Amino acid sequence: MRPTQVITKLVSMENVRVALGRAMEEAPGSVRELARAAGLDHAALVRVRDGEYNLTPARVRSVIAALREWGRRCTDLADELEAALDVDEEHSERRAGHHG
Repeated sequence: MRPTQVITKLVSMENVRVALGRAMEEAPGSVRELARAAGLDHAALVRVRDGEYNLTPARVRSVIAALREWGRRCTDLADELEAALDVDEEHSERRAGHHG
C-alpha cells in the first residue's frame, strides 16, 4: 500500500470517529442499545469514539443501518401517535357539539 492510501484511510476514520461520537450522543437510545441494534459490542463503539479502535466499513454500515431503522421506527411511532390524537380530538369535538 502506498503511504498516501494509508493517510487517506486515517483521515476518513477520523471523520467516522467524529460522526459516530455525535450519533452516540444524539441517538434516541443508549450506546448499549445502538451497539446491540448494530450487532456490535458497546465497548467497541466507545473505543472507536475515543480514537482507540477502528471499525471496518461493514461494521460502520451496520451502525448506519441501525440508526436508519431507529429513525423509521420513530417516524412510524410519531405517525401513529399523531393519528391517535387526530381521532381523539375529532371524537372530543363531536361530543362537545352534541352537548353544547
